[in-house]
Amino acid sequence: LERRLQTLLTERRRLAALGAGISKISHDIRNILASAQLMSDRLAKSEDPRVRKLSPRLLSALDRAIALSRDTLSYARMEPSALKIAPVNLRSLIDNVFEDCLALGVNLVNEAPADLVVSADSTQLYRALFNLVKNAVEALSPADEDGAPRAREGAAVIVRARQENDAAAIDIVDNGPGLPQAAIDSLFEPFKGSLKPGGSGLGAAIALEIARAHHGSLSLVKSDAGGATFRLTLPAPPDQKAPTPLSGSRGSAAPRSVPS
Repeated sequence: LERRLQTLLTERRRLAALGAGISKISHDIRNILASAQLMSDRLAKSEDPRVRKLSPRLLSALDRAIALSRDTLSYARMEPSALKIAPVNLRSLIDNVFEDCLALGVNLVNEAPADLVVSADSTQLYRALFNLVKNAVEALSPADEDGAPRAREGAAVIVRARQENDAAAIDIVDNGPGLPQAAIDSLFEPFKGSLKPGGSGLGAAIALEIARAHHGSLSLVKSDAGGATFRLTLPAPPDQKAPTPLSGSRGSAAPRSVPS
């Protein structure tokens, strides 16, 4: 038993050192990529048509690299003990998420009640919703031949929220093609849940860690040809009481839930 404990402690020290090293490397890489991005912006204004044609692909590649670096750092920094819990108005927070997820051709609809409040760290809850909404928008905006995202006709992401007893359920609904089975099988596993080019597979994993830190849960309750629905549940403040039951989700996919 002592040898086993010693081995576990050694492994934890190595993982801690690895995490610290990754954080430093990620920070430096982000600075380098930011400089490269500035130079790429200048290339996009070149008078040479061949240079202008290649610029969108270069900018897209840099954006994916920066996003991967940012997401890796964010996942490594998830510390449940550091949460600052306070009442959060969901409708307002979702509006803020939508402002940062705007995409040409994708309709973003906020159906959360104006008076629905949850107990959460507003910054962390924003991160969770941003990742889920961003994933939905990207599923509805596949890249065209030039590498630029192009929304599907009638593409929409709807965020609904209801309260039941002492919990609030937030549904992120899209009308995209649904998730492939390979993505569902490793949905909440870091670096494995994404099949799109340049995807980090961290969006759902980060949202799950945030849900768990709040003593909530995250699940995929629907995924078929009509779209996908993720449900994030969080505790509501004690003084919030709403007996409205959650409506059932239709679809062929069985709920894939990862509770706290």
